[in-house]
Amino acid sequence: MKTNQKVTQVLDHFHKNDILYCHWKSNEHISAAVLGDTDLDILFDWERRAEIEAYLLSTGFVKGRSPWFKTYPYIEDYLYINSENNNVIHVHAHYKLIIGETNVKSYHLDWEKDILADRIWDDHHHIYTASPEYELLLLIVRVCLKNNWSRRFLLRSILNSTKVEYSNSKREFQWLLAKVDTQLFSNIIRRHFGDSWVVNLLPMLDSGFEYERILEYANDIQRRFKKNRRYNDVQSLFVGQSREFDYFFRKMVNRSDLVHLPVKRTLPQRGYVISLLGADGTGKSTTTSILYKILSKKFDVVFLYMGSGKGKSTLMRKPFDWLKRKFHKRKSKDIFTDSVNKKKHKKHSKIMELGNIIWAVLLYRERRTKLRLINKLRTKGYIIITDRYPQNLNHGYNDGPLLNDYLRHPFFLYRYFAKQEHRVFEKTNFIYPDLLIKLYADIEIIKDRRPEMTEETIERKQANILNLVFNKRTRVCKIPTNQPPQTVVSEILKEIKP
Repeated sequence: MKTNQKVTQVLDHFHKNDILYCHWKSNEHISAAVLGDTDLDILFDWERRAEIEAYLLSTGFVKGRSPWFKTYPYIEDYLYINSENNNVIHVHAHYKLIIGETNVKSYHLDWEKDILADRIWDDHHHIYTASPEYELLLLIVRVCLKNNWSRRFLLRSILNSTKVEYSNSKREFQWLLAKVDTQLFSNIIRRHFGDSWVVNLLPMLDSGFEYERILEYANDIQRRFKKNRRYNDVQSLFVGQSREFDYFFRKMVNRSDLVHLPVKRTLPQRGYVISLLGADGTGKSTTTSILYKILSKKFDVVFLYMGSGKGKSTLMRKPFDWLKRKFHKRKSKDIFTDSVNKKKHKKHSKIMELGNIIWAVLLYRERRTKLRLINKLRTKGYIIITDRYPQNLNHGYNDGPLLNDYLRHPFFLYRYFAKQEHRVFEKTNFIYPDLLIKLYADIEIIKDRRPEMTEETIERKQANILNLVFNKRTRVCKIPTNQPPQTVVSEILKEIKP
């Protein structure tokens, strides 16, 4: 059986230290869960919570911080960036059974000790799971407790979101039927509901999953657990609708890229900035896309283009970008490519020089805005992935200052712009990447990918990037991209230490 090394390590620790636990729901997907491809929904012994958390944090897990509409008592998220399978392992720790309405979970089912006492050992996956009898009963109870006004008449009904949940529940039900022992199932029903309920629930083993029939018992089950509720019906309705509206509002706002509001999970203390550098043909765009896809499944991740090339730019700069491509015959950064050589200034007309300065001004203003955004997102605990990053140690090229030669220019306006740019680049001394990835590849490979580039150009561009010096607090890693993209991403994931 294929397993994940980190998951195996964690489970072995629980076994050796006699920590009571079991994977209590969705055991149909236990194969994917032990690989880290889906959540590990684990019910733990509440009395060992501090010990469990301390161990997970000591082995590289981070405690995810969920937005208020996804926060529930006695439920914690522990996340581990896993380079072995290129995913994020999510230990969804349940210290008590908090279940019920979607986005509310107003019920506490005090069955934890019974479920842990009846857990079974899955020898194929080397993990303890809830017994199929308990899992089936929990599935029925969960379906009934989710059946509130929102699901029937309000936002959930409008969005028709119950169809997917119905399909998933039916599949789980059918999978569990093949594993349930009738006598054990009867005993568990009798233990928690009494003899009369055996007659009601036991026939479901023969009839299969009938959603409408299960819902016939919804009101009775909800009344039975009324004393276990955190909210009454009115409070539950208000909390549920508030959470759902806030979630959808944030999703819409985030699409504008003007404001970023958390909808998944952020890091508990401070965000983490990952910057990727690489010459054309090194596979930087592909690598960035895969990395973003992996991390954004569990974390709130923002991608920013910090360069001056073909990436996303402000509307103000786009006309000047077009003019530069139109009128500059060479592909380097015009007069600023070699700012030391004063003769190159004389070869350009005053109009061209002014245009270049305006373009540089728009660029540093854009970077100032993005640096402020990075600082704000980092404070909120976001993971930020950037394509390139401004640096203040190499002037005139590779995202360094462009107006440095104008600091002593006789025209006061040019001096002003140069000083403003200098202030922007000084911000990189304290708004810096936590991890800088320099991608490189063999010249022959890049030549195949970019046949229009000469070997001399490729060699020069790669040397410039590999020799770039950054802030001392930035950890720099050089990774070859001669290997498959998934392998490259795996190497990057190894270096991420939030």
